[in-house]
Order: sequence, then C-alpha cells, then structure tokens
Amino acid sequence: MSYIDTKDIGVFDIRAGASDEIVGRGNAIVVGGLILGICNRGTLAYQVNQSHHKTSPGGIFFALPGQLFTVMEYSDDLEATVVFITSDYLLKLGSRNEMLLVPTKGYFVNRILGSFNELEKVLVQDIFLSDEVCGDIRRILSVLQRHTYPQVAESNLVLSVPLIQTLLLLILESLNRGTTKVRSLSRQEQLSKDFFVLLLQHYKAQHDVSFYASQLYVTPKYLSTVVRKTTGSSIQDWVSRLLLFSSKSLLKSSRLSVQQVAAELHFSTPSSFIRFFHRLTGMTPREYRVKI
Repeated sequence: MSYIDTKDIGVFDIRAGASDEIVGRGNAIVVGGLILGICNRGTLAYQVNQSHHKTSPGGIFFALPGQLFTVMEYSDDLEATVVFITSDYLLKLGSRNEMLLVPTKGYFVNRILGSFNELEKVLVQDIFLSDEVCGDIRRILSVLQRHTYPQVAESNLVLSVPLIQTLLLLILESLNRGTTKVRSLSRQEQLSKDFFVLLLQHYKAQHDVSFYASQLYVTPKYLSTVVRKTTGSSIQDWVSRLLLFSSKSLLKSSRLSVQQVAAELHFSTPSSFIRFFHRLTGMTPREYRVKI
C-alpha cells in the first residue's frame, strides 16, 4: 500500500529495499497529512525540511502536513511501521471528540498539531520512547492495520479515531516528560528554515536561486552556501527533488498530458521537462506513466 494512495488513514510496514515512496534515498515528499513512524530495527537518517534527524529501534519519526520529508540513508536491515493520516482525516479526529470526553470542539486536533508545531520552533535532536511506550504503540498500530480498510466503512472510522488519539497522546505525553533533547536554531539554521517555507510555496513556478534570495534579503551566493551547509544539498537539488515529486504525482494521478504537466511546473518547453525527468529517473514521463 502506498501512502500517496491513502484516502483517510494507512498503516504499513517499510523495509530497506522496498519500492515505496518513503524508502527511496533522496526522495523528497511533500506531506499531505501526518506521517508518524516507529523504528523497529536498523537505522534511518532523514530530513524534515532543513532539519537532520537519525533514528534507531525505539525512535519515533514524524512530518506534519505541508512539510518536506526526505530519506537520506538507512541500514540494510531497516524495519519500521508507519501511519499516514491525511489532512482531511485529521479534521475527522476533532469531530469525534465525544469519544475522549474532551471539553471543546477541535480540542484534540489543536492540541496535537499545536504540540508538534512547537517542536518545529527548536531543533529536535532525538525522540526515543521507553520500551513500555513502544510496546503500547506497536500494539495500537497492529490493531489499526487490521481495521482501517475498507476506508469507506463507518465502523472502521469509529474504531480508528480513538486508537489514533491514544497513539498520538502517548507520544506527546512521553515528550512532555523532558526526555527529548532540543536546542534553539542558529541564525543560519533559521535562514535555511525560512528558505524551505518559501520553497514549498513557490517551487512549481520559481526554479532559480535568485528568487528565494531576493525574498530573504540575502545574496544568492550566501543563501546557497547556508542551505548546502545546513542540509548537505544545494538549492537546485531541493528544487529538482520537489519538481520530480510533483511530476510523478501528476503523471500518476491526473489525466494531464506530458505537455500540460510541463506547463503546470513552469518548464520552458515540454522537451526541457522530458530531459529533466529522464535525467533523474532514467525514463521518459510517458515510460513512467506506462510503468505505473
């Protein structure tokens, strides 16, 4: 099951070498919901926007709606379980607040996303949970995995909502105990973060470093140096990763022609888009569409 095809919620296992959008070195994914995973075996190095992270057994990794999630490296024995919750489904969690006797409508979603967003104001270095909490989370994910399909079934929705609420609250309560290491962002890390905010808003139309530098009131050279230093990749690499992500999504899920996809992503000509796609994937857009 691909998380990109998930209508509401999907729980699935990922392993090293699997042909999934998440387990692909260097793949950039614009998250359309909440990605939350627990590492069961091996190690995983990844980035959320500009922030570097590494996790191992007992570690949690997550990305919020609208963020850029990129797998950088993983061990040959990596095994993890991931839950993907679409943005629309997150709103359904709030509409079912009677299941947890919460006092105010929307309390749950506001607390969950608000708490995770607070972590984005600092640099989270490690998120590791106790063996007891890890065991509870794995049991919840196991139940969710068995009961979230078909996604149109009302009974599955009723069952999954309190389980997801419990899952997220377990993690947040663990974080609130002060075991997670955090530090404030440096000035260069803050600039890099501001760049990613702009990038996610404008990458389809703006492919040049000069645009982002002008918006941040720095020189293109300085911005390029900072982004490469803080992320390990150049600005052009990040733009290319996002354009490739959107290209694949449009070719897979829309009826747009190759020419229309090229126009949607503001390539100067269809042939320049075809060359770009072939350089990064080894196949033409039409060949990719046939393959999938």
